[in-house]
Amino acid sequence: MRIMLWGLLVSLGLVFSGCDTEKKPEPTPAPPTTPPAAATTETKPATPTATPTAPPTDVLKTAVDTAKSTAAAALPAMEVGCGKCVYNIAGVTACEAAVKVGDKALLLSVPGFDAHKEGLCAGPPKAVITGGKEEGGKYVATKVELQK
Repeated sequence: MRIMLWGLLVSLGLVFSGCDTEKKPEPTPAPPTTPPAAATTETKPATPTATPTAPPTDVLKTAVDTAKSTAAAALPAMEVGCGKCVYNIAGVTACEAAVKVGDKALLLSVPGFDAHKEGLCAGPPKAVITGGKEEGGKYVATKVELQK
């Protein structure tokens, strides 16, 4: 009986002392709260935008010259000469520029190009012809660069 009384007293003591015999899960801590981004009153200083600077003129000139020489090197050199003095084209009575296309000579139509002034009567030099195409029995081009 003494043991029963002792058990009863121990049980009552535990109940009154707030000791609970059941295990309860521990509460999880709440994540820290951060203030919303819009709520901040801090302003950032404006960063100046960089103004692009143009490359030096000599760099641009070199780049353009290189591009021109590369493009000219890609075009095949053609034989040009005077249509009357060198190629003896029928019906040509004055010095006119002509170009050899395959086995035939065609009159060359280029704005501002003078066959006599360029020395085409002396012999057929090689030339790089830009924008050339055969049209109505003539070879029409936009530019002729004689190779010397």
